[in-house]
Amino acid sequence: AYGVPRSSGSSCPSSSSSELYPCVCPCRHCPNVHYYSANYYWVVWCPTSATGCTSETWETWKQAREDGAVTINYGLFVENAMTFLINAIFLFFAVKKVFEVVFKRNVLVKKQCPYCKEFVKGDATRCKYCHSDIECPPSSRGFWMTPV
Repeated sequence: AYGVPRSSGSSCPSSSSSELYPCVCPCRHCPNVHYYSANYYWVVWCPTSATGCTSETWETWKQAREDGAVTINYGLFVENAMTFLINAIFLFFAVKKVFEVVFKRNVLVKKQCPYCKEFVKGDATRCKYCHSDIECPPSSRGFWMTPV
């Protein structure tokens, strides 16, 4: 039951054109009415001057506020929450992509010491565990180098 003005030529249930009705039909059935989720609200308290005070009395929450009604604008909350989530998801993937491009992670190559069999950095010439000299002959490079 949301206040929406009745438009002439609407295919929604007929009534006089000055009435407000809860139109939940698709926009193509109500061509002169624009739907905004921000216009969904609940009337919490009505002014004493209002007659027949419901959320259908006013078209928007701004009109209800101008007349002195207290409203809970859940449509604004939903709209702002969706906007925040969409922006957060977009920014997350954009920043993630930028960091992937800017800070390319190189795969560290390690080699195994032929004496103690411990793994050391690929550029090391001396084992940090047994302190033996590690020389990598060009012919056995594929055998020595193992990616992490």
